[in-house]
Amino acid sequence: MKITVKAKVTDDSKNKLGKIESEFQNYQVYLQSGSIAIVNLYSATKQQAQRALKKIKQPNPKKQYPVILRRDLVDIQKDIKFEGVYWIRIPVYPNSINIRIQTSCKYDLTEYSIRESKILKIQNEWYIFITIEKQDEPIIPPDNVLAVDLGCKNIAVTVNTVNTKPNFYGATIRGIRGFYFNLRRKLGEKKAADKIKSLKNIEFLQVNHELHKISKAIVEEATRTNAVIVLGKFKGIRKSIKGSRRMRRLINNFPYYRLVQYIKYKAAWMSF
Repeated sequence: MKITVKAKVTDDSKNKLGKIESEFQNYQVYLQSGSIAIVNLYSATKQQAQRALKKIKQPNPKKQYPVILRRDLVDIQKDIKFEGVYWIRIPVYPNSINIRIQTSCKYDLTEYSIRESKILKIQNEWYIFITIEKQDEPIIPPDNVLAVDLGCKNIAVTVNTVNTKPNFYGATIRGIRGFYFNLRRKLGEKKAADKIKSLKNIEFLQVNHELHKISKAIVEEATRTNAVIVLGKFKGIRKSIKGSRRMRRLINNFPYYRLVQYIKYKAAWMSF
């Protein structure tokens, strides 16, 4: 199984950062010229750029493309003093350099096989996206089943065969949705369109936080009881519900798809 880890370059060496900047900019020039331009690039990175051109065909002049690093030229060592801090050797013209990076990934990167890595500049900060791979382990047959039903009053109801007492999720989300619905209605009466618009992102973040908590709780229960997660169908759920106007509004506001995706990726992450 493979996952990609986002690591921020925290090295403060101007010389090293300058070399990364030079390699990155020369990589862009090389791509935009269709490999015609004569630039200083690490030889293996130039070969990676040629492969990238075959896929891109016509580079977008407004786009910054990540520098692709060949896996056999990347080496990672863990910093013994600080958690989440590593030293990574990357190829830049004319020689490789060791730079300090930091990541929130809970796994020790040195315990996995390094695959392809990419360098990208985001808001004037350098990041290295490192793909790590772990050999697939034998699948342990589950002992239990954790059934997840997506419902109306509650966004999710779970029942585990090891404990038939159901768990209900979604009361907090209903409260958040209801609060902002009433607040928007009051602001609408006052014709405060700007304030209504500013609430959208705040509401999204609060609901998203709850979705992460719910999906984490479900996956942790499945892991703890060695249960396979069985998700109920959520396609067409909004059309199938008949009820009051308030009930239909609640159903339309429940982010079912997002919750299912969070459960899936957290389950995959936990098994990694």
